[in-house]
Amino acid sequence: MMGIIYFIININQNEKEEFVKVEQDGTKVNISNKLKEKKEFDGLKVENVQLTEKDGQSILLANVTNTTTQDLDSFFVDIILYDKQRNEIGTILGFISPVKSGQTVELKAGITEDYANVYDIKIVNKE
Repeated sequence: MMGIIYFIININQNEKEEFVKVEQDGTKVNISNKLKEKKEFDGLKVENVQLTEKDGQSILLANVTNTTTQDLDSFFVDIILYDKQRNEIGTILGFISPVKSGQTVELKAGITEDYANVYDIKIVNKE
């Protein structure tokens, strides 16, 4: 008599998207505490980082404050995305509009990839 052996493989979906909460409308919201930490680069302070994904479009929003004593012209930045092991998993091009000393502007960047599960980011001036 031949028997059939069944193997059940349990794939842990929570591990795959450890830093994601899915809203009722299907929007994925990043919940990584590391992502939300204040970041600084070139005299700019980046706070209130939000990363969402819906319908294949990832959107990153953040407040950028000019902490220097000089007014800055607009410029492009690379937003480097990292997983929990600190591996680079992608880059999003961002644009910061002119910002006067002490002023805060919104950074908004998007890409047609699902990067909702990012652990952390680093922002660097593209110049």
